[in-house]
Parts: sequence; structure tokens; C-alpha cells
Amino acid sequence: LESLRLGLSTRAGYENDWAPTLSVITDSFQAPQLRELRFNAYDANDTEISWVPYGDLAFAWPKLPALELLHIRAGGIGNLGSLEIPRLRTFIFETGGLSREDLRCICRVPHPALEHLALWTGTVSYGGEILLEDLAAVLAADHFPALRHLGIVNSELSDVIIPALVASRVLPQLHSLDLSMGIFARTGTTLLVEHARHFRHLASFDLSDNVLLDEEVAELRGVLDNIITNAQRDREDDFPDDPGVRYVAVGE
Repeated sequence: LESLRLGLSTRAGYENDWAPTLSVITDSFQAPQLRELRFNAYDANDTEISWVPYGDLAFAWPKLPALELLHIRAGGIGNLGSLEIPRLRTFIFETGGLSREDLRCICRVPHPALEHLALWTGTVSYGGEILLEDLAAVLAADHFPALRHLGIVNSELSDVIIPALVASRVLPQLHSLDLSMGIFARTGTTLLVEHARHFRHLASFDLSDNVLLDEEVAELRGVLDNIITNAQRDREDDFPDDPGVRYVAVGE
């Protein structure tokens, strides 16, 4: 057994706890060879993402030495612990609101093999705590020397992330960038047009499922031929640059 995907541990999503199941897995003779572990086999028909705690998983990582892919879809109630997983190449955390503690757990230790990092930072309305300064360790890339794909997804930071990326050490090493599902609109468009040259080396730059108007998409396509802008959501235009009237794609 090299790959495992788990659904909810209970029928009531708000009672979910993957720790007991993970304990059984890590006690198994199969644990040393497990390469892929996904906690994401459910959707909105089962329960809302922000209602789902994930449990205390900190004990597990030393018992999974071959793990290369970890994918968690959950709310912010749980404990990742120190993610010391030397072979980890892909880490995806989908949530309606990422906590500072979860982000600290991700950034606390070096990830020498990590190539793909996708973080859904979410919204303050559903527990999101991440401000731009909280991403400093990710943008500095000190613990992510092999990173080739970065996703700051489902984020309320769309208006401030472009200058931070331009000034970062991580951007030049990236092959692809994902800022999808956020509140990217006029302010982000103006900044990205101004700094477009810093993003032309990317093979793909995903801005899909934001709130871009057709004219903003046209402006971006005029300076970047690597952007993906599929499925933009509507936004209220009375105050087009006010984050208060724009919403991330997934909150509750």
C-alpha cells in the first residue's frame, strides 16, 4: 500500500477526528512504505469545509518516513505538530480559514524536498488569521529550497501579495504560481501589470475563480501570456477596490 485517501471519520462532519484512524495506519506494517496520504474524500454535499476539525496528527509524521504527498481538507481545529517529513514533495492544505499556528507548523522546519506547496488562507469570517507578514517564511524560501510551485489560494491577500512576491526570494525559483479563488480585482490588476516582467518566467500563473472583470482580464493578457483566468466570479462594483464587498471562493 503506497497511497491512501480518507473521508470523514464520522457522519457528522463537526465531530471529525482523523487521529484514531491515522494511529491505526501508523501502527501498521504498511506505514513505512506509504507515499501518499490524502484527507479529502468529501465535499460540500457531506459537510462544509470549515465545520471539519482534523484532530491531533502530530504523532504520525516520524512513523511515515516515505511520505511524499500530504493533502488535508479541513477547518482549523487540530494540531499538525512539527511537519518533519524529509521526503515530502507535495503539501496541500485546503481550508476556509488558515490559522497562524497551522502556518507556523508548516514553516517551522526545513522541507528540503518540497516542490509543491498550496495553502488556502481563507477568510477571517471562518477562522482565517493570515496576514501578509505571516507569510514571510514562505516568501523567504529558506526552508523551501526545492519549491517549484506555490499556491496562496482562496485568499483575502490579493491586493497586497503581488509586491510581496516581487520582493521575495521565492518567486525566481518558481515554475508555477497559483493565486486562484481569491479577491483579485482592480488593485491586483494594476499592480500585476506594473510588475509583469517579474512573472514572465512562470510556465503558468493561475488567477482563475477570482473576481476579475473582462477588461481587467484583457489588461493582464496584454502583458502576460502565461495566466489562467477561467471562471471569474461576479463582484459588486459600487466599491470595486473595497475588500469588504469581495469574497473568497470558499469560506464556510
